[in-house]
Amino acid sequence: MEVSNYSELIRGDRVRANTPPEINQAIDTEIAAMVRFYASKTDYEIGKRIEELIRSGI
Repeated sequence: MEVSNYSELIRGDRVRANTPPEINQAIDTEIAAMVRFYASKTDYEIGKRIEELIRSGI
């Protein structure tokens, strides 16, 4: 999914509103790739990744 109209995404989001569109697009692309990657994983694998993120403070 590629976003072409950022006005809906940045409404009320000061960080996105003050970040250059090309950086927001790169972040969106990375998020979409991670969602696709984890879509094929098992509940166990996803749970382990969530635990890793929690332990790292993210």
